[in-house]
Amino acid sequence: MASLYIHDINEPLAQTYLKASKEEQLKIKRIVEEALTRCMQTPPASFKRRLLQKGSQTPFKPFKAVKMKGKGPSALEMVIQGRESV
Repeated sequence: MASLYIHDINEPLAQTYLKASKEEQLKIKRIVEEALTRCMQTPPASFKRRLLQKGSQTPFKPFKAVKMKGKGPSALEMVIQGRESV
């Protein structure tokens, strides 16, 4: 959690904090700490935005599998044969 120091905040808020009761000081401290933690958090960058920045003007197209037609072993059979030959 963020720490609150009097020299980190402006003069009117510091005067209000010093003149307040203990309960009011705790409320002021909690409000300022929440504001500080919200300011420190950065929103996560979207994945699509990074793709646009690293790639070209359009996002990368998803991979499309090749359809095999004709006689011969299927792709699965070819993979199995390749594993057995190693």
